[in-house]
Amino acid sequence: MDMNSPMRNAKSLKLGEQKFDEGRSRICNLPDPIIHHILSFLPTKEAAKTSALSKRWQFLWTFVTNLEFNEEVWQQHDVKEETRRNFMSFVERVLFLSDPSSIRKFLLSCKVLSDQSRISTWVHAALKRKVQRLILHFPLEDFESLSLPDCLFTCESLKELDLEFSCVLNLPSYICFPHLKILSLSNIKFPDDHSAQELFSSCPNLVKLTLDACDWENVKGVHISAPLLEVIDIFEEDCQINQSCCQFMISGTKLKLFCYQGVFENDFCVFDAPSLEEADMVQLGSDDIEDNLEMQIAAYRCYKLFKGLANVKRLQVTNGSLEFLASAEELVSRLPSLPNLKHLAVDEHEYAVDFACIGLLKILQNSPCLESIDFKRGVDLPTYDENNDWTLDPVPPCFLTHLKTVTIRLFSGSDKELHVLGECSDVQIAAHRAYKLLKGLTNVKSLVVTPDFLELLTSVEELVPHLPSFPNLKYLALDEYEYAADFASTGLMKLLQKSPYLESLDFKWGVSLSTYKENKDWTLDPVPSCFSTHLKTVTIRILSASKKELHVVKVLLRTAKSLEKLCFPSRLGDKKRKRLLTLLEESESACDIVFMKLRPFYFKPKEY
Repeated sequence: MDMNSPMRNAKSLKLGEQKFDEGRSRICNLPDPIIHHILSFLPTKEAAKTSALSKRWQFLWTFVTNLEFNEEVWQQHDVKEETRRNFMSFVERVLFLSDPSSIRKFLLSCKVLSDQSRISTWVHAALKRKVQRLILHFPLEDFESLSLPDCLFTCESLKELDLEFSCVLNLPSYICFPHLKILSLSNIKFPDDHSAQELFSSCPNLVKLTLDACDWENVKGVHISAPLLEVIDIFEEDCQINQSCCQFMISGTKLKLFCYQGVFENDFCVFDAPSLEEADMVQLGSDDIEDNLEMQIAAYRCYKLFKGLANVKRLQVTNGSLEFLASAEELVSRLPSLPNLKHLAVDEHEYAVDFACIGLLKILQNSPCLESIDFKRGVDLPTYDENNDWTLDPVPPCFLTHLKTVTIRLFSGSDKELHVLGECSDVQIAAHRAYKLLKGLTNVKSLVVTPDFLELLTSVEELVPHLPSFPNLKYLALDEYEYAADFASTGLMKLLQKSPYLESLDFKWGVSLSTYKENKDWTLDPVPSCFSTHLKTVTIRILSASKKELHVVKVLLRTAKSLEKLCFPSRLGDKKRKRLLTLLEESESACDIVFMKLRPFYFKPKEY
């Protein structure tokens, strides 16, 4: 029989309809609790649409325990009155119709405008339903303070609280979170010492605390301690260093992980933390500090924090932190011993670490049991002289007894680098070593590389055709700590061609296009196979909306047929958002453009 005969086509169509009906009946025959659970993974707006499926489904969505209301999903452009009304009405309709017994998660991300009282009513409704996870994100607006319901701060059901808004948080006189385990505060400004201290002292079961770019101008000192506290993650955004600051006293018998990113705008002291095993001390923006007094203040605060980390087993520091310590000679000699330190990582967003840095050498001298060193941005030797055989003197004790592994993640084969390694080579040898390293990673599912590494591989032409395939690679990140990645680079294109099942592409410091010309419509040729079949998400963490960047976005929308989400930082202004949304409309792509909170920094906080 002819394969394309009408009879065969009719049978295939009937068989397809039969399979569809079977699949639909399987879902419909599921018990209500299982359907409620399935719907809980959908955004609330999408879950509500299932009410149109049938009479049985009309109210199933109202029993979903995860409620998410994000105004950006409703407004793809500026806030329009009609869109705003629709969003507000939807929230109130859901809260009216939803099951009143309990809410597991309540997320609200919207502009406040003149609707503080209505938003406060929504939060109050979630609290009455014993919400366990409460996430409130309000974008930057022109209001000085925000008042939330007093009952929020005595809620017994809350296990996680995430607040983000750039204004003063008004707190009631009495605060008690008896079951709160995770507290995240972003851009919050505290009115005074008492309110800040009252908040941190009212969480006896707190396990993880995140303080992201909060404003401590009105707070002189605060003590952070909880008997079950295990993780603290602090990020400071400003680069201003003054003698007057907030003094943080941090302690906890169960504290295991302490992460700090900033320029030591405030003073941190960690003490009475016998269980502390891992610490990240990432110093940002040291190049912006030119005043000697500011440098001395930052160095002292860096030293003070470092003293509290003496018991850690794993430590990550930046070149900037080491330079701070080395800038004050009286502090270097007093650096504490690190008797338990096993793993040391040195990371820097721009430069390779100076192997002769006094701060680094002192840490090595004071770490007798160190087993591994990881130079994440490579290693250099500025004191190198062709006629001078520089060497370590004295040799750190760990070099003779415990040090087993040294990792240099970026390597160009320069004489300075090779002198550190104690051998001679050239760029070709370095490229062959990089190629050999990459060959051993062919089965990875997640890969983070820098464009410099890819350029090193492609600098030797005979290696390019032999670059290995990555059949299991799902996630690829380009992390160039100073510059945006070049979308047209040979190394990147080859890697994309060799990753047929890639699902996510992450440009951590943005993306540009070196081949861009205003009168030339550059495009991908050939288009990587993953762009047509598997690539679902592309994330661009930094965007200035230049013509080069927008052309990359245009190419992605035009060629990545399987793309579902194109993610950009939420801090983009309205004009930049409009340009991106215009490109989306012009491309007729089915993907969504999502504006979300993205940290553009190389350091990624640990997830608890």
